[in-house]
Amino acid sequence: RVARKSAPKRARLSCLVVEHRGRVLLGKRRVDALYGGLWEPPMVDPGDRRAARGFSAKGRLVHVLSHRRLEIDVLYMKASRPPKWRRFGEYERFELLPAGDLGARALSTLARRALRVALHGDAD
Repeated sequence: RVARKSAPKRARLSCLVVEHRGRVLLGKRRVDALYGGLWEPPMVDPGDRRAARGFSAKGRLVHVLSHRRLEIDVLYMKASRPPKWRRFGEYERFELLPAGDLGARALSTLARRALRVALHGDAD
């Protein structure tokens, strides 16, 4: 008899996309973290009101992996000043990168989807 697969574990996050003068803030995940070495807009707990202050909602994504169902609120801010983010959580550093050059970085499919929603209004 084959055991049934358990349902993917649900996780909810907010994806914070910050744009300043055609540049977008990306964080590099620590090598020892889940998805280590990949770049993405910062992901935070949706209850972190302090981190999300000043952002506007752009959409919601559902990204299903074999073991996890990620529900992502995509938030966007056009910053008047360059953002200064310190390392936190699973991120080793942050960089402000030209929006046209984001494809040159190692981005997950989820990060690419979130950036499309925030920057171009593209829903899947």
